[in-house]
Amino acid sequence: GFAKLISRDFLKFFSPFATGHERLARQANRIATNLSIIENEGERLTRLINDFLDLSKIEAGRAQWRNAQVDVAAALTRAANAVSADFAAKPEVRLSMRIAEDLPPLWIDPDRLTQVLVNLLGNAAKFTDEGAVDLQVSVSDGWLRVEVSDTGQGIQRESLEKIFDKFHQAQAGDTVDETRRRKGTGLGLAICRQIVEHYKGHIWAESELGRGSTFIMELPLARPPDRKSTRLNSSHI
Repeated sequence: GFAKLISRDFLKFFSPFATGHERLARQANRIATNLSIIENEGERLTRLINDFLDLSKIEAGRAQWRNAQVDVAAALTRAANAVSADFAAKPEVRLSMRIAEDLPPLWIDPDRLTQVLVNLLGNAAKFTDEGAVDLQVSVSDGWLRVEVSDTGQGIQRESLEKIFDKFHQAQAGDTVDETRRRKGTGLGLAICRQIVEHYKGHIWAESELGRGSTFIMELPLARPPDRKSTRLNSSHI
């Protein structure tokens, strides 16, 4: 917060005095850049703490699950809108969506579903320099299947399971971009797996180096619990 205040005041009141002075202009630009780095790293640390607290609550069984009947198509649209800025910053990467018609509703916490979808789409955008990110959704044998495919660098076979571990981030060989590697917290995919498995689903990745990756999530189309039986079970316990 203080870094933002300093940056605002510096750019408004002090930076203009450097205009016309080459050396001062270089120094002013350096100061502004360093303040921006402090801001960005502070925000990254905040995300890390929030993700860590979130994951800890889920693992300890203390997370709140506000389950409801969710329109899957609407949830997908919300997630796509949430990551629209990521794709706008990369005009050479196209986002396409193929959603089956008449998708049945899903009994799930809508915020948790959005959290998983945003994470998968955001990761695909982050690790794709050009080409496309494709979101495909279908239903088969009582399961909702979501696939997020990209044309990025791909992931080594031996790392496909590790990427769902806590604090695992892309290493040399997972991807080749050092700068993007440091942007994440290393907890996003771990949280995704915890959420999906809480609902008795599955999530995994398939990839080929140099040709991209596909993240696949399957969730059972379970019906909402019967309120009467829930009350009886609670009373019995």
